Amino acid sequence: MAIKTADYTNQMKDPKEARAMEQALEPFNGVTAGTRTVSKALIVDSSGTLDALDIDALSLGGTVVSRTAAEVNLLLQCETAQYSVKAGGYNLDATEFGIATGLSSIIAVVTSIRSTSAPSNVIAVTWEASAGTLALYGWKYTTSTTNTLVAATATASVKYIAIGPQA
Repeated sequence: MAIKTADYTNQMKDPKEARAMEQALEPFNGVTAGTRTVSKALIVDSSGTLDALDIDALSLGGTVVSRTAAEVNLLLQCETAQYSVKAGGYNLDATEFGIATGLSSIIAVVTSIRSTSAPSNVIAVTWEASAGTLALYGWKYTTSTTNTLVAATATASVKYIAIGPQA
């Protein structure tokens, strides 16, 4: 995409103006629609597509995106595979069985203990799934001086996010 001063002389009366336009458009010289050209420009094609973009840091609306490429790719894989994300919460004592998620199967679960202070009664949550039904298990230390985990005996507010195909 070579840009010449002559392209603009018929439209611009002043040759200085045409030369200024040529200099302004120079970064786009040699750029193909739908691609990126290093140190030049990003030009989308007629469908708004760009072939690739390599970003060191990304902010959206002033908020830094702090996820890794692997995490973003996992989200894209979930979208491509048409996975759904379901969330919920329970007051968990030792075990909560039979949590219906609305998913046909569960491929991943993230759990968190909701508390305004350091947890002591339930310090870890594990899970297992059978089809789209989730089971959560609460664990605590045996004693304040023994770090062996045993089933929790007190209740803790536990939140979960489950990922899998929609039922």
